[in-house]
Amino acid sequence: WSSWSSCSATCGGGSQSATRQMAIQATGGGELCQGEPVKSQQCGLTQCDSATTTIVRSGYDYLYFPLDTQLFTFKVKSTNDVHVTLSADARGYNVNEIVIGGWANSQSTIRRGRQGSSISGGLTSTPQIVSPTEFRGFWITTEMDKGKRVIKVGKDGESTPFMTGVDNNPLRHIYVGLSGWGDATATYVFPTPT
Repeated sequence: WSSWSSCSATCGGGSQSATRQMAIQATGGGELCQGEPVKSQQCGLTQCDSATTTIVRSGYDYLYFPLDTQLFTFKVKSTNDVHVTLSADARGYNVNEIVIGGWANSQSTIRRGRQGSSISGGLTSTPQIVSPTEFRGFWITTEMDKGKRVIKVGKDGESTPFMTGVDNNPLRHIYVGLSGWGDATATYVFPTPT
């Protein structure tokens, strides 16, 4: 494989690619190389500099904000149960719900609907992923791929997601909702929507 190309964006989400060169042609009944000749990955996943908003949420009560990009970055401080929805409306009727540090700060998931079925293959083990004493950064990307909605969740500073969900019946994502859960209070810091 070649080296990764330059990222298409320094912030706000971009992509880069690498190409595979065939070193030796198949001969004498040998098999051709398998797989795609190009691979790509996300990069530039830090939010571009902008003003920030800080909110505090407790209980299972979402507050919605416009989402005008395929990348949402935020920092959060909570004992457990960080809840984020990506929604087609500001009332939260049709959503994909992301839970980070649920189940006593031990697991995470991506769902179709509030408290709905997992679209990320069940629960992902994420022990102590959130903290009540320090802000921890995360990113969420949402994009269409072959008629399906692909949602990826990763940690600030890492380009590989720790959780990916695929919604075969995709929703439009034009709002992001933020919530806590039960007795857990979540403090969110995120770029102010434009």
